[in-house]
Amino acid sequence: MSTVSENINEVECLVSGKVGCKYAVVLSAGTVALHMAVKLVGVAPGDKVIAV
Repeated sequence: MSTVSENINEVECLVSGKVGCKYAVVLSAGTVALHMAVKLVGVAPGDKVIAV
């Protein structure tokens, strides 16, 4: 799914309603989601992250 679609806001609203949360963000790839996740939890340069 492209994140520049004309209907992307509608897709995000539908997804958030389906899973029962206030907001949803559509991203272009799983790697982008992982980058966003580590930023949101406060991982900083020099921190060690273990992925299993």
